[in-house]
Amino acid sequence: MRLRSMMVVCVAGLFLVSLPVYADITNGGFETGDFSGWNISGIYTCVATTLCGGNADDTDPGPQAGSYAAYLGSPGNLNGQGQADDQLSQTVVTTAGQNYTLDFFLAVGSTSAYGGALPNSFAVSWDGSTLAALNDLPSQSYKEYSYSVTGTGSDTLLFDTAMYPSVFVLDSISLTEVSASTPEPTSVVLLLTMLSAVAFGARKRIARGL
Repeated sequence: MRLRSMMVVCVAGLFLVSLPVYADITNGGFETGDFSGWNISGIYTCVATTLCGGNADDTDPGPQAGSYAAYLGSPGNLNGQGQADDQLSQTVVTTAGQNYTLDFFLAVGSTSAYGGALPNSFAVSWDGSTLAALNDLPSQSYKEYSYSVTGTGSDTLLFDTAMYPSVFVLDSISLTEVSASTPEPTSVVLLLTMLSAVAFGARKRIARGL
């Protein structure tokens, strides 16, 4: 009975160091079918399975995972349009001082009726600090983007986009603790060594009739 209990503890420890820990991003995949959990602004934003309003588009990628994605297509002030950018933000509960990996998937639509995908701009920031400012991205299927951030306890994630001829499609946003995302090899080896030692000791006691 003691052997079984010790083996359960070792195996449980092995799984604990292997499992990633996620911060509390609400509705990061937009699977509610709307922007629940997010603050939004802009003249062209929607959560859908295909382009908002049923516009004809050459390269609508649809959702990256699940049934929905966020479509962001305000022209902003590109080409002198004089509009506001689309903005999507959320306050995220984190652990102060903890390092995280912010991860999301972004696709760039294209429409032949309005000259492809240019011009456009896409920016992502964490607590007001810009992580990336991408300009004039070509039409592309989903590409994964990852950035390192540090939690303060309560942090603001903001996406700011402007797209004149087509749309950005954003999906699968997540935040993962860096220290828990990948098990340290030494930790795994230590747990396996402990498990082997327990099993070896048990076999010796059984052999001696204890």
